[in-house]
Amino acid sequence: MALALCLAGCAPGGGRVLDVSGERKALGEAVDGLFAALDARDGEGVRALFSPDILERDPDLPEQIEKLMAVYPGPTTWYDWEDDGGYKERVGGSYTNTANCTIHAFSGGEDYWCWLGLMYQNSDPEKVGVTRIRFFTAQEFCGVHYDDWDIPPTDGLDVYAERTLDCQVRAIEGRAYKYTPPQAPLDLDEVEAFLAGGEKTYDDFVERFGEPCAVNIWYFYELPPEDGAPRYLRMNVDYNDQTVFGFSMVDDRQWLCRLFQPQEEKQE
Repeated sequence: MALALCLAGCAPGGGRVLDVSGERKALGEAVDGLFAALDARDGEGVRALFSPDILERDPDLPEQIEKLMAVYPGPTTWYDWEDDGGYKERVGGSYTNTANCTIHAFSGGEDYWCWLGLMYQNSDPEKVGVTRIRFFTAQEFCGVHYDDWDIPPTDGLDVYAERTLDCQVRAIEGRAYKYTPPQAPLDLDEVEAFLAGGEKTYDDFVERFGEPCAVNIWYFYELPPEDGAPRYLRMNVDYNDQTVFGFSMVDDRQWLCRLFQPQEEKQE
């Protein structure tokens, strides 16, 4: 397998840097390299993504690569990633540039998530490469956000696939949510007519339409699917007076559009 991360060129201070033209390209190549290796069932390809420094410091890496291959079925149906930022530091002739992202992938009918950290530039070439991968099943990733399941802040590769929740988990807008199946999907025309009657609170909304199917910061109601794909109403609730506002439509992967905009906003 051709490695997605290749060291080339020189940087001030004598260190080599990744042959990339910026943080997002570096992350994109790292993510692409990971899933190319997973789909090829190429454990050595996964190993080669990590920096020499990590390869030396993570004695459990071979075991975790085997676990990752066992947990992730492949082939990958699709994957998306979101840039989580990084940091840049320069002191004299030494410098460090890092980047991080959250990956959402779908394979074998299941959702998976991954945190990936990348040292894409460093004056010490031994530190250039992927520094950490935290790979989660949907249940594990949901538990991290709802139940504060512990994730040690260590470098290297760790695969989380054992713990489960006593509930269903759904991917909504690219995140893992505890999910309660509704009796029936919402009818958007009925929702719009209900909101046209004046300001409504969360209790008013629940009395009329029932409990949301998922809650974590936002409140989600299931909508009828479109071409077989899931859709959801995302609703904001004011924490002071519990009024509902800010309605949007999302699917399992992303935000789609705003809903119930005032007429003057629609014309802009």
